[in-house]
Amino acid sequence: MTPVEIIAAIFAIGMLLKILMVPFVKPKSLMKFVKLWMGNKVMTSVIFSALAVVLGYYLLMEITIVQIFVSGIFMMMLVALLIAAYPKGYVKLSEEVLKDIKAAWYPMLVWLALAIWVVKELFF
Repeated sequence: MTPVEIIAAIFAIGMLLKILMVPFVKPKSLMKFVKLWMGNKVMTSVIFSALAVVLGYYLLMEITIVQIFVSGIFMMMLVALLIAAYPKGYVKLSEEVLKDIKAAWYPMLVWLALAIWVVKELFF
């Protein structure tokens, strides 16, 4: 198996385990985990950034940045399915982001860089 196939297998197995364990995990214990994991936004951002760089490295060995970008849009649509089930929560999150837009500078910078990269690949 290629590195990308290994990553896909790990993710798929992780998703299956996560979905299968939902009926057996108490919501309070799950929330403790979420609060612990998301409690330090700097550390969480560093971890996710590092994982994105490693994953991006392996993806770029097999596909182009344009294909990665389109795959990202596909994943955004799948996430939107979940968000659509909780519109009030999404509106609350959107309001929170707009109140403190400076806190979103890093992800916006990442998206800006990726968008510029894709435009460069497509048109230059």
